[in-house]
Amino acid sequence: MHGWQRGGIDYVQARKLFIKAAESNNPVAIYNLGHIYNYGLGIPRDDVQAATWYSKAEDL
Repeated sequence: MHGWQRGGIDYVQARKLFIKAAESNNPVAIYNLGHIYNYGLGIPRDDVQAATWYSKAEDL
């Protein structure tokens, strides 16, 4: 994820980049969005959004 080599992960920036990649149907980015929402990384936890993104990743 964005910034991992510097010791900290910027989940807010990572989410933005994953959304951009998800627009191209990148399954890894779509799965990672599900993970971010599932665990509330950098944002409030959202089970509905997590399930939506995981489902999209599964469909690819």
